[in-house]
Amino acid sequence: MARFITKLRYKCISETRIVLVSPLIWVDGNTVYQVPEGFKSDGMSIPKWARWFQEPFGIGLEAGVLHDYLLECPDIDISFLEANDVFDLALKSIGMGWWKRNTLEMACNLNGIFIHGNDKPDNWLENQR
Repeated sequence: MARFITKLRYKCISETRIVLVSPLIWVDGNTVYQVPEGFKSDGMSIPKWARWFQEPFGIGLEAGVLHDYLLECPDIDISFLEANDVFDLALKSIGMGWWKRNTLEMACNLNGIFIHGNDKPDNWLENQR
């Protein structure tokens, strides 16, 4: 069963960025992802016009941080669509309902296809400054 085994602990470093103050660990069977202390994230990348539906730092933030980490960490070999599948599982593991969860994943998939071409962004150093 997929689940977070640690709580998300962070501090705000700007209006749009957080930094983890302890590791965030997510487990799915034999797969373990550990987002390290000090990782910086913009939360869930929600356009301003869609924030009536989902706040960037609202419910599901831990899934958004995990998703950012999977996409930014150069040591993790995962495609954009695979990271989006993990994002969906992470949202499900915290109890987010089917409709909202799938709407968020669909938005991520569209972003991946049309913006990134399903390639991981190469912005680890830039985003972790």
